[in-house]
Amino acid sequence: MDAISFLRQEHSKFRKKLAEISKISKMTSKKTKFSVLCKDLIRHEKMEQKVWYPALRKNKDLRDTIKHLLAEEKSAAKAIKEFKNTGLDLMWKLRFYKFKHDVAHHAKEEEQGLFPKVRKLLNKSELSKLGSKMRKFKTTSR
Repeated sequence: MDAISFLRQEHSKFRKKLAEISKISKMTSKKTKFSVLCKDLIRHEKMEQKVWYPALRKNKDLRDTIKHLLAEEKSAAKAIKEFKNTGLDLMWKLRFYKFKHDVAHHAKEEEQGLFPKVRKLLNKSELSKLGSKMRKFKTTSR
């Protein structure tokens, strides 16, 4: 599977899990599922930062886009940490819905803004090799 297909699959999985968490009514269950999701999101972001973005930074036309996406990922990491300090259920729910929106927005920006550009820059073999590296990173880092 090439890198872009792998990332689309990851994004789809995150959207699905966030939607599932939205439907859970019991707060302890909601928070538990969210905690598991956050670990996977953090691993995903590390994979992008260590494998995906470095492979793309060589192209100066992508630098601003990558810089923007990395800033969003940094904000997401900060938001995840802030959930730990959110005691009131109502505040937690409000943060969750903003977080869910932000994750969907970030994925959409990658899919609609970055991916088409990358498809033009990298050939199928390069995308396939990059996809393999990303999958390996994701399965070996915990």
